[in-house]
Amino acid sequence: MATDHEIAVNVANFSELGQLKFAVSAVETVVFLLSVPLFMSFREHPVIRYRSWSVNLWTVFTVVMAHWLETAMSMPYWVPYERFQWVLLSKAMACLPTYHAIFMRHYFLLRLPVLQNELLDHKTMVDPDKYKETRAKLERVKLLSTEFAAWCFYIPHAAITVGVYVYFAATVDIDAFLARKSTMLANVRSGIYVLEVLSASGWLFWYLPRAPKENFRIGEQFYAFMLLTDAVFIVTLTVMFLFRTSYAAQIFDDAFGTMCVFTIVMINALHPFATIYREKRRLFTSSARSSMSSVNINSHDDRSSTSSQNQAPSLAKSPSEVTATSATSTAPMMRQAGHQPSAKAKGSHSLTIPKILADQTMRGAFCQYLAREFSMESLMFIEAVKSYRETLSATNMPGMDQIRSATEKILEEFIVANSVNEVNLPKKCVDKIHQNIRDVIEATVGRDRAAYVFDEGAEHIEAMLAVNHLRKFQASSIFKEMMESK
Repeated sequence: MATDHEIAVNVANFSELGQLKFAVSAVETVVFLLSVPLFMSFREHPVIRYRSWSVNLWTVFTVVMAHWLETAMSMPYWVPYERFQWVLLSKAMACLPTYHAIFMRHYFLLRLPVLQNELLDHKTMVDPDKYKETRAKLERVKLLSTEFAAWCFYIPHAAITVGVYVYFAATVDIDAFLARKSTMLANVRSGIYVLEVLSASGWLFWYLPRAPKENFRIGEQFYAFMLLTDAVFIVTLTVMFLFRTSYAAQIFDDAFGTMCVFTIVMINALHPFATIYREKRRLFTSSARSSMSSVNINSHDDRSSTSSQNQAPSLAKSPSEVTATSATSTAPMMRQAGHQPSAKAKGSHSLTIPKILADQTMRGAFCQYLAREFSMESLMFIEAVKSYRETLSATNMPGMDQIRSATEKILEEFIVANSVNEVNLPKKCVDKIHQNIRDVIEATVGRDRAAYVFDEGAEHIEAMLAVNHLRKFQASSIFKEMMESK
């Protein structure tokens, strides 16, 4: 009968499985090296940003390292058998749990639009105590939905897991462990594995079906990750309890687990860029169609031609350039006319942001769409500026205390860095807003101009909504369902 040492050496030198792991590790390494600069370049894109991109990169790195260590243990003579215990210790550092941290952050991200919708609710806005309570909840949830919070969830969890694994790996009987005998390391590793998989699966399948939808298919990716992990879990348990002495079953278990984890890495690293590519392709196609439509309109109406010529280059510019042009050319005229700026030049020929906000049904659908895009703060800022303007305009000569209180509320909620509903305003625009407020407070201009100090910021955000979301909103299932119900 073979000894534990002979069985362990035989397992360690199973070259066919080593070749599979070598191929998997090599492909994963190439994908990881290509993913790092892409993740860095697109880290502000929602499909990257809201997937905890830095934690995801670290996850891919640890899996690649774990697979290389497994390759070293599986390929004949890569690592002397006497050094296997050191490889096990290294593997403990390279195979860490990340599901809980990523899922936890995603849960709080999906809570954000729910609380933002509550703040937009009229009953909340007119009730100071309820508004304060909801805003405090929103501040806590926003903090817990950040990339930093994901790392705070991850680090203690990983430290405990690694500490336990290293302690038992340092004292394990390596022959018994590799021969699949019952050891403390095997039992502890199995216990941690069962606890990790069951708790992560339970948490994901509890919160995600009940959570609001989002447009980046992040939840679908998490389902795929967890289903593949659960499949490995089921196969491993089956082999452990029913085929513990079967060498072929153990090899199948190892190979199946390797391929499932490889699939998870590919989805994790490549799916975001496939989504970005499809999005950019749709925008390019839509822009081309819009340009063709503009050409057709030009041939019928000279006035429409002038408008279309102004639109065409704006599609080729960056969002900030579009906004700067729009705000410079339209802001004075709009203020004289006494109405909000139109997004028609940047959006559809028939649908504009003001038109959406004026229609309660359409506004509700637009809110639902923005919630799925994690962009509710843009609409909240426009609504807050509108309410601010109406409040101060209703008073012929607002008091200085009223002006200070109203401007500070908007600054603290939307414009100050890391504020609870911070909007994406360029520095030049923020500086202009602060200058407008100083001019009013220092009596450089009349108090009657206090109502318009945030107009430039609102125009910028409205233009960004038109550029980034109007066309996608019209193409969304939410818009189609809303139009069918009308």
